[in-house]
Amino acid sequence: MSPALLGRWQRSALEQAVPSSTEREEIQRLRAELKRVEIEREAVTIFAQPQL
Repeated sequence: MSPALLGRWQRSALEQAVPSSTEREEIQRLRAELKRVEIEREAVTIFAQPQL
């Protein structure tokens, strides 16, 4: 196996492992949406409990 081939494989693997700026933005957006949904679910759970 030549060092050049190994280097190409390594660069290719690193490019796939590191998210692009578009992917990072989507991850941030999805994390924010997940947090909002978790808060909404928690609120529904609290308000759905019978009042004593």
